[in-house]
Amino acid sequence: VEKLPVSDDGRGQTVRITASGREMRRRIWAVYGACIADRMDGRLSAQDLKTLASLLGRLRDPPASD
Repeated sequence: VEKLPVSDDGRGQTVRITASGREMRRRIWAVYGACIADRMDGRLSAQDLKTLASLLGRLRDPPASD
């Protein structure tokens, strides 16, 4: 990851994944993704999984604040 300053708050920092970090995440997902799928299998309904994906997506790409 890399740390970036927050333009409107000198005390804050934004953390962003780098290209090499994305590549590492892609490689390890093959292992961890299968493990997560195995643990989750049958515990959540299709609608629950859809809701979870939506909520996680909002964390990944939060709406712009006014």
